[in-house]
Amino acid sequence: KLSTNPTTASELVARE
Repeated sequence: KLSTNPTTASELVARE
């Protein structure tokens, strides 16, 4: 699910 979605990027950053 590596799309150009800001939500996905935010989730990955919030994972740390």
